[in-house]
Amino acid sequence: MPRVARPAPTLHQRTDVPSALRRACVAAAGALDGVLLYGSRARGTARPDSDVDLLLLRDWSPGSWTSGACNVTSYRSGHLSEMARRGSLFVLHLRLDGLVLADPAGRLDLALAQYRPPSSYGPLLAELAAAGAALDPVEDSARHEPALLRLGDYLVRTAAYARLHEAGRPQFDPDEVGDELGDAAVAAVLSTRGDMRPGRGRLALCRTALEGLLGRRVENRYGSVEALAVMLSGKRQHAAALLGQVLAGQGLDYCALTPPPL
Repeated sequence: MPRVARPAPTLHQRTDVPSALRRACVAAAGALDGVLLYGSRARGTARPDSDVDLLLLRDWSPGSWTSGACNVTSYRSGHLSEMARRGSLFVLHLRLDGLVLADPAGRLDLALAQYRPPSSYGPLLAELAAAGAALDPVEDSARHEPALLRLGDYLVRTAAYARLHEAGRPQFDPDEVGDELGDAAVAAVLSTRGDMRPGRGRLALCRTALEGLLGRRVENRYGSVEALAVMLSGKRQHAAALLGQVLAGQGLDYCALTPPPL
């Protein structure tokens, strides 16, 4: 389905963010270039147990970490600006759902304002398909299953967001994406996201959902996740970086990835 042109989205403001969080962010802004709340807390769809998702803009120590119920992602302004120029789905998410809590010099708004829709999501979907081959059961799948489940959640979510934006219906609420697409497998994956317990069939479900979104089968022809990662190195930079994190047994650190090839 062709992508429908839409007016460029702008950041919207909410007034129901806890005042303590606002004060903390404003207080920290002296050492930061910007603070933005996104996800369910910014959309106003949070459940009592929902995490708080924060983006920090600063020009040192980029990375991701969790503190209690707060998930923090830190980007350098140049990296975020490059993602915006390449049409990053994450930047579009920030623009549509994000709430700026602190931006003393306007650098965060400037970075997000550089967003341009990609001419095609084909290159991104090709990278997702390449990484998705790791979901095919092979000899070392069981050893890497928790990390592969995190990868599967990421791949399905990202492909679903891309398909909805292609259709002119951008949506970044995981609880709504499956219904919006009319895809039961996608809805099942996203409704159980974060469940990393092995041996429960979620890896196969992630693969089925991803294949439906891509319209093709994902297959690992190299016999192991490690061999697949080696074969992708130098050919599919984004996919290889994702599999590198899987093999390291860590959570996906999006800040460590190169800007997606959009």
